[in-house]
Amino acid sequence: MTHSLHSFFSDTSPGELVPILVPLASFGAMVFVVAIALYYRYRRDAGRLEVARFLAEKDKAIPERLFGPEPVASKPASDLKRGFILVAAGVGLSIAAEVAGVRQAVGFGFIPGLIGLAYIAVWRIQRGVARERGEG
Repeated sequence: MTHSLHSFFSDTSPGELVPILVPLASFGAMVFVVAIALYYRYRRDAGRLEVARFLAEKDKAIPERLFGPEPVASKPASDLKRGFILVAAGVGLSIAAEVAGVRQAVGFGFIPGLIGLAYIAVWRIQRGVARERGEG
């Protein structure tokens, strides 16, 4: 068994492994990012439970906001930041595809790029609405 495996790897050039390793690495990276996000969410929830347990042991009132939904306050500056990051990612993806010689994939850079432009448009609209209200 080890002899046939050894002969496979000795006869295989690194270029032949690229079509196998690139999809595996891409999928592995996505799984890794999701796992990290789930781990930090678990840690956050465990911390909240620890605070609630501590308060319960001390016969203190547990604030409702400790377990309520997190406030979703989209700051206009964060929309601008997200927009620029996505536009840059789209441009980078298109340039990388062009440099790699994969002209069919150049258009995939438009997906994050256009989403980024939408974030910038939302930021601009929110800024105008805030000015009309006299907030900014």
